[in-house]
Amino acid sequence: MVKVTFGPRRSPEADDQVRIENKRLKAKLETLLFAKQQSEREAGDWIAKLENDKLQLHKVWKDEVVKGLDMEKKLQGLK
Repeated sequence: MVKVTFGPRRSPEADDQVRIENKRLKAKLETLLFAKQQSEREAGDWIAKLENDKLQLHKVWKDEVVKGLDMEKKLQGLK
């Protein structure tokens, strides 16, 4: 059987430093996660706005095409 050793025990000051660093990293991670979620919400809002704009533009385009076809029919009737 192989004996596993982990090396000398760290000092209490080193343990405190590890705890402080862990808290700092956790706070940074939470900040980044919040920023990511905010960015995703903003992206979702932007996509919804673009979809709405696309639908409105399609409706305007369709109305203009119908007007153009109506004008062509009227012109054909005048000939």
